[in-house]
Amino acid sequence: MLTSDNLPEEDEAWTARLRCLREPEPPEPRPFFYTRLEARLAAELLPSLARPWWRRHPAYAATLGVLVVALNAGAAVHYARHQRPTPGPAPHGYAAFVADYQLDPFYLPHE
Repeated sequence: MLTSDNLPEEDEAWTARLRCLREPEPPEPRPFFYTRLEARLAAELLPSLARPWWRRHPAYAATLGVLVVALNAGAAVHYARHQRPTPGPAPHGYAAFVADYQLDPFYLPHE
């Protein structure tokens, strides 16, 4: 088996050419890079979180307000149009019993 010391000259030339094609190793970040990056991101994040959500996204707040008003108006119109019927005089005796239990006097269970 040939070692790198015993390669013929032609193989050495090819090895030198192929060394140039290797991917360069990724550069190392400067010292404390991630610490500085984290501090910068935290500094940018703080002012945006100091404001309430409706100040950061006014379109969402306006849409939510319109939705609440529309639902309340719809409920008010619905209840204004559909009033409960006033009950008539309550039946007495057998008629009251049949009305309370929604019995059909013409239904015979043994049929």
